[in-house]
Amino acid sequence: MGHIGLMPQRSSSIGGFIVQGRSGKSASVILDAALRLQDAGVFALLLEAVPGVVGRHIAENVRNVPIIGIGAGSAVGGQVLVVNDALGISPKTPKFVRRFAEFGESAQTAIESYVAAVKSRDFPSKEESYLMPRDQFQSLRSQAVPQPPAENPTELPESNTKASTTVEASTAKPAAGNLLAQAILGEDTIHEPPVHAS
Repeated sequence: MGHIGLMPQRSSSIGGFIVQGRSGKSASVILDAALRLQDAGVFALLLEAVPGVVGRHIAENVRNVPIIGIGAGSAVGGQVLVVNDALGISPKTPKFVRRFAEFGESAQTAIESYVAAVKSRDFPSKEESYLMPRDQFQSLRSQAVPQPPAENPTELPESNTKASTTVEASTAKPAAGNLLAQAILGEDTIHEPPVHAS
């Protein structure tokens, strides 16, 4: 597949993302490239960022391969857009793009909701977690687990302090171990005595 007109991968050498073919001379160069690529045997041509009249002229003169336009007017054989542009995910889009949706806004809202649910431990819920037979979990918990020597850090990293807060009374939030047990066993979880972070 041939690519003519603006080629983004070469934009730095031409001063940026600039519309091509605005003069008769430059449009003639693009048409000549299209004809050469047709003769070379390409199965299609992508024509990017040219005036609509140039797109029409090239489509009328290159008859053996389809011309697919991206910012080349409506007279070419087909159209293509970058999916992130068409769905409104990209924050900025070229003039030739029509944003058929604004998924970027809904995606941002969804990600913020996900982060909040994780931080509050609302996600995953019991319904979103896999279950384990109670006796099998009790068997697992009865096994001795080797522990590394305590390092007695003077200050816990911020990433650990949230999950290592002291549980002093029944009104406090469950420790991480109890949260795991509740997620696995459900409502019949045995609540342990208060746990103190080391």
